Amino acid sequence: MNLAARENELFERWESRCLEHGENRFVKDGAVDPDGFEKAPLKLIFVLKEAYTNKSFDLREYLREPNLYPTMVRWIEGILALPDLEPWSELEGWVSEERRDQAVRQIVFMNVKKNGGGSSANWKEIRSAMKRDRDFIREQLAMYNPDVVILCGSVIGDGLEDLYSISDDAWARTVRGVWYCTVDGVLHVLFRHPAARDPAHMKHYGLVDALHELHIWERRHRQDLPSLSIDVQD
Repeated sequence: MNLAARENELFERWESRCLEHGENRFVKDGAVDPDGFEKAPLKLIFVLKEAYTNKSFDLREYLREPNLYPTMVRWIEGILALPDLEPWSELEGWVSEERRDQAVRQIVFMNVKKNGGGSSANWKEIRSAMKRDRDFIREQLAMYNPDVVILCGSVIGDGLEDLYSISDDAWARTVRGVWYCTVDGVLHVLFRHPAARDPAHMKHYGLVDALHELHIWERRHRQDLPSLSIDVQD
């Protein structure tokens, strides 16, 4: 079964569970281009909270148009260029459709809460969804066999502890204070949401500098990094 088929089979089961809880919409997400993701230099997953919608749809199709946060396009370009640090002068300005398309086809974009939400997130609902759908979320993350998982927002980091039964002391910090941990051999980095109202260059180098410090490019060969490793507990 190919990656897209595995995603859809999971979503069919997940949506059925959501319907049992009275949720009448479901937003599919994941690998926009499964082949492009498999061929990318690093397997990157960006985990966000929920889609801003009041209906069911396939986020993968929407992102193919292409639609992707400009901040995420720059993140992807910067991460995949490591260990070289791209100068901001080459990244700032208008992000073309070509750049958006190339970037989004190399990653997985997933939300933990699949029934969407409003313009302002309800953090209690998101945390509750992560607890309730824990097994589904873990299954989706595992199917991609990622190198790096970028957790976009503090509530996602809190939810990670529920997903894998890890404690606060599992986390370490980079020199500049970015939190990270390694779960079952996969680096998880906690950072800002791409839509956060921070200066664009600060959002960019806040994440890219942290991954540079962690020598993320070495994970192309599955080499271990000097960070804390936590075994997943069922």
